[in-house]
Amino acid sequence: MNPASVLASDIPCAGNRPALQTSEALEDEPKQLVIKAQQMEINLNQTAQFEGQVVVAQDRQLILADKALFYQPERIIEAEGHLSFYSAGLVLQASAVKANLTTKACQIQDTRYWLPDQKSHGYSDSISISPQKKVSMINASFTQCPDHNKTWSVSSQAITYSQDKQLATFKEPTIKIYDVPVFKLPYAQISLNKNRQSGLLMPRVNFHNRQLRLDMPIYWNIAPQIDNTFTPNLSNRGTLLKNELRYLTPYQQGRIQGEYIHEDAEFNQQRYAYLLQHRYQSGDHWTGMLQFQNVSDGNYFREHLSDIQNKHTTQINRYGHLTYRSEQWHLAAHLKDIKLLDHTLPSPYQVFPEVRAEYQSYQWLDLFDVQLTHNTSQFIKRNHSNEQAWRMHSSFQLSWPLVAPEGSLISSVKLMHTYYQQQFETEKTIHHRFVPQFKVNAQLRFERPVSWLDQPLTQTLEPQLQYLYVPYRDQRSIRRYDTSLLSEDIYLLFRERRYAGLDRLADINQVTLGLSSRVLQSSIGEIAKLSLGQIIYMTPSRTERDDFNMSSSDQTLNNMPSSSPFVVGLSMQPWQDWHLESEWLYDVHHRKNKQIASYLSYQSEQIYTQLSHRFKFASAASKQINQTGFRFLFPIGENFQIHGNFYYDHIKKRSVERRLGVQYNACCWGVALSFSQQLSTEYDEAHKTWLPDGQFDQNFEFSFYLPFSSSRHQDLKSRLNQGIFNYREPIYLQQ
Repeated sequence: MNPASVLASDIPCAGNRPALQTSEALEDEPKQLVIKAQQMEINLNQTAQFEGQVVVAQDRQLILADKALFYQPERIIEAEGHLSFYSAGLVLQASAVKANLTTKACQIQDTRYWLPDQKSHGYSDSISISPQKKVSMINASFTQCPDHNKTWSVSSQAITYSQDKQLATFKEPTIKIYDVPVFKLPYAQISLNKNRQSGLLMPRVNFHNRQLRLDMPIYWNIAPQIDNTFTPNLSNRGTLLKNELRYLTPYQQGRIQGEYIHEDAEFNQQRYAYLLQHRYQSGDHWTGMLQFQNVSDGNYFREHLSDIQNKHTTQINRYGHLTYRSEQWHLAAHLKDIKLLDHTLPSPYQVFPEVRAEYQSYQWLDLFDVQLTHNTSQFIKRNHSNEQAWRMHSSFQLSWPLVAPEGSLISSVKLMHTYYQQQFETEKTIHHRFVPQFKVNAQLRFERPVSWLDQPLTQTLEPQLQYLYVPYRDQRSIRRYDTSLLSEDIYLLFRERRYAGLDRLADINQVTLGLSSRVLQSSIGEIAKLSLGQIIYMTPSRTERDDFNMSSSDQTLNNMPSSSPFVVGLSMQPWQDWHLESEWLYDVHHRKNKQIASYLSYQSEQIYTQLSHRFKFASAASKQINQTGFRFLFPIGENFQIHGNFYYDHIKKRSVERRLGVQYNACCWGVALSFSQQLSTEYDEAHKTWLPDGQFDQNFEFSFYLPFSSSRHQDLKSRLNQGIFNYREPIYLQQ
């Protein structure tokens, strides 16, 4: 063992460890005993005395002292005077040591110790080291702050440290802040590595919605695959109890969360929320998911800062599915129920159950691709058991693909049949719907070499043409159970359907023109893409007319546009760490912008910034969007990080959200502060209506953590997604 290597690295939080008192280095790591000194006196087979720069080394342990006495038959050594002791993961400075070189047990007096790997140090009246590498300290102190930094420390009657588990156990510990005792416990354990350990987590204080709240989480590491966190939340509204149980097995994982307040002081009633979530995966074929949740009222998430859902949640989803996938087959069974927190809206249908089957075969007869699908669903209206329906939908698609590096030509024919059995009150109706579909898609690919900043690149030009035809079928007698009109965006160009769901198959007679250009780099692939296109409607959609209750002679129908908005999409990485993404929809019929969404991001190892703008035109002024946002997270110096997000509504001339936070990280502690203001959205349970907006919810949060704590608030990047809107992860910067 080379004793100089023990101090090769300077760990600022571990305190100033003792310097070696000899320049001699043992180049090897001897398993046999080696003793060196300036003077020796040996009594054969009895004792040996050593004085002057004594070095004792054996099997990765080293003792430096002024003098030592070695008892040869017992293989016990006693040393004193400017004594230093070095072992794997442990450094000691003491007045005297007694060590059994056979069992590796040691007794050390008046000790100062360092745990370099754990950046910890302290003092102890005496230390004993067992053959099992267990370190026991009497009347000891512990800290992870540098020397002369009195920010915090722990004093204890006894500290036991397991070198194998890197676990410290304290008997009657007293926590001190700047040497002032502030808290005493009968017992405590601290894990000095990243392994989970039962105990108290760091508390969190926040001021939200005019309420002061204190979280005191208690963590229980039940087993390697199971843990539980119990968090009493104290406020002047009462005690909110939170609990989260998590489990993980080779094929399954999940969590069970519950929150309960027996009597909310503001409403004098019980309030609660709970969530059950389970995931399953077996091999490459089977996957499953189950989620069930509930809440006492529509304002619970907003008022109590729930860990189950964020404060802006407007619905809770309950669903389950089991899926099987292979190269040719896709089988799935689903259950779905959505509970709206806004009681002014009609409840959606529950899906109990939905069964899907899909079969695909490629190169049938060395020429065609075949796809068969079937979907059977039952829909039940919440609180109306006499309003339900069965839907059975089947389709057969035959495609003829001609694909080459220069382009492709794909023609397909699809035949679709849907059977409905609907019940409303006592009336039952049966409907059959048969719809064919024809589609041709042609695409060419051209490319050329280009350069940018002396980088060799490849640019492509890819024109695309598609014709899609679906005849009209009268579907006015079929209710919409899980179907809604798709929003217009860049993905509308080459879609086969205008509705999400199967209750409406819109008649379509249209030609789509598209053009894309990409820039490729050999090492990372696509770094830029520009796409534009438009749909030319050969005839207006009568299905959409039916849904809007318009007659064929209605002036609105006659004025329906003959083409879709002109769509432009841009995504690029102009420089390292920079990313631009933009989407523009221009209404050529009314000659005005219909939708714009742009995001400019800079993302490096420590800095995250994003400037965004969203615009969406709507005939109802209350539904129009014109909003600019900015999010950021970056360091200031070595110890500070600052983060925030600001969103401004240009239509109502007001802020939507303001958030600013700062986190200070010292080497042995940290603190985080944040302040936010968000537009209030509150539901009046008594009158079943939403209260007028314009009021702001204010929230102030404070959290303190230590290096060994499991505080989740240290994850600064997670703060990017705090608030009403999320951080949009750039496409190329994820690579």
